[in-house]
Amino acid sequence: MKKRFILFSALALIIFAFSVFAQPKLAITSYCDVRLESCKAQDEGLALIQEEYKYDVTVEYLYYFNTENPQSSLAQIAVECANKQGMKETYKKELQNNLDVLTRSALKQYADTVGLVPANFSFCLDTQMTAWDVLEQVEEAKEDGVTEAPSVRFNTQMYTGSQTYTSLKSLVNEYLNIKEDSVEEETAEQTTEPIEVEDNQVNEESEPSQEVPNEQGHEELEKIEEPLFFRAIRQIRAWMLGLFQ
Repeated sequence: MKKRFILFSALALIIFAFSVFAQPKLAITSYCDVRLESCKAQDEGLALIQEEYKYDVTVEYLYYFNTENPQSSLAQIAVECANKQGMKETYKKELQNNLDVLTRSALKQYADTVGLVPANFSFCLDTQMTAWDVLEQVEEAKEDGVTEAPSVRFNTQMYTGSQTYTSLKSLVNEYLNIKEDSVEEETAEQTTEPIEVEDNQVNEESEPSQEVPNEQGHEELEKIEEPLFFRAIRQIRAWMLGLFQ
């Protein structure tokens, strides 16, 4: 019984440690009207940010627009109709690439272009089935203190106005305490450092290397590349197994 208690305690410790290490450091929320060109630029910038800082940043998207504008309302409703078929981002990009024409028939044509089921999408759009989902997001944005679109929130701090990838990246680096100068210098050193090539290496390029690293060197390389967290788990696992021996 005592050993079982120790086992469960160790597992709980591992799960807690994993949740702490895996938790993103920065939460970003975007508030936008999909009909705006400035929102399109902000969405594209945030997509790049999320890819570049995938382990440190989470991004959430909420609608915010003038609900008395029928065209804006219909556009957001259309995006949520696409969401019901699991193609929100694909449809949203198609819509934002055709911002000059957002009539009801055009919205249906874009759905057909990206491969949505036409009948289901048309029924959803004509009955405005997703209007309540859109309105809920707008109300949530208002509760967060949003007064105009586009806006973006970093943790609890709100920024209004159009944001580009460059401005978003600067804010992310500021919140994550990353010095942009050091990052640029490191990148420059990696890209400008000359590579010396011996004459005999040129002739051997087409031949695969037959040299096999020794076992000790291979183990040391694995230790260097292995994340610290997983090394800690392996040590805990070894300690747990020792309890039962």
